[in-house]
Amino acid sequence: MLAGIDKVYAENRVRAEYEMVLEYLRSSVNLFNFGWTAVEAAAELKKPDLERDAAYMDRNWAQTKQRLQLAQRNYHDPTDKAIFKELLLRALRLKGSFRIKALDDLFKADASENAAFLGKNFIPDANGTLRLTYGRVKGYSPADAVYYKPFTTLAGVLDKTTGQPPFNTPSKLFDLYKARDFGRFAHPDLKDVPVCMLYDADTTGGNSGSPVLNAQGELVGVNFDRTYDATINDYAWSEDYSRSIAVDIRYVLWVTQKFGGAGFLLEEMGIK
Repeated sequence: MLAGIDKVYAENRVRAEYEMVLEYLRSSVNLFNFGWTAVEAAAELKKPDLERDAAYMDRNWAQTKQRLQLAQRNYHDPTDKAIFKELLLRALRLKGSFRIKALDDLFKADASENAAFLGKNFIPDANGTLRLTYGRVKGYSPADAVYYKPFTTLAGVLDKTTGQPPFNTPSKLFDLYKARDFGRFAHPDLKDVPVCMLYDADTTGGNSGSPVLNAQGELVGVNFDRTYDATINDYAWSEDYSRSIAVDIRYVLWVTQKFGGAGFLLEEMGIK
């Protein structure tokens, strides 16, 4: 598996710096983003509604404008300029066919000034780069005399039910639980269907939806969140409280088969 990941990563690395510069110019430099959106909107709004990019369709236009207004609250001119400068310098250091002609024309390909950010590289995000992290399924103790077990169960889902979103559990789940209709997806020790699990693998924004594999390379869950105590993970990680959360694949399969009545999907996937 690692050799396969390395091969894919090597192929992506050829364009990585070029694509990163273009992506971060748009997403990380607020003034550039505001200007880009204005130019793009001017072009898109000339088209018939259904032919526009989704952000500029009539039904989404108010939300797009609101997004820009909210972004202005976080605008800090010195920071924006520092990030813009760093990305421009990186763009001017691109080689060969990855040169950006518009910038070359503006700056005459002069990349002589020292970079910002103390010369350190950007930390790769989980949306634009491949990441592999590992750890153990593990509970934790956030406070004295408090311990969170590594697994939650279907019983816990029902306990949290209030009848109001997001805790308005369908009545069919109650019926299946009362009938103890767990199929082959019950955990032998928990005597219930495991729903979520905690683990100390270090995750970041963009890892949501990533597969969680066991030591045999088998899919055992899908990463989707962190615990409340681990929201600081992007700045500091601790084995004492840093825990990510995945939905247990047994719950996914149980819902698919028992609740959704789509057992044929399991058969198509060869799940026995």
